Amino acid sequence: VSTPIPIWSAGNPREVVLRLALRLPEPCRDGQIRCCASGPYHIYLGGTRLGGGAGGVLLDTPMQETVPLEGSWNSGEIELIAVA
Repeated sequence: VSTPIPIWSAGNPREVVLRLALRLPEPCRDGQIRCCASGPYHIYLGGTRLGGGAGGVLLDTPMQETVPLEGSWNSGEIELIAVA
């Protein structure tokens, strides 16, 4: 696993995009991603939006949420992107 690369959005200065290149050793059909955020976020895997959440914006504190993996990804390189 490599280190996430932050990419600041030109459209909204308060929005950050984190990109992480992964290598899947075998095809992936299901699973989950855990995300801890203090505000709204969206998760993408291989260009497919998996979901997102409000984060802890309602509680005014970071909150861990689980985003289910529902799809079909082949083995090899794939990008995980979080927009927050």
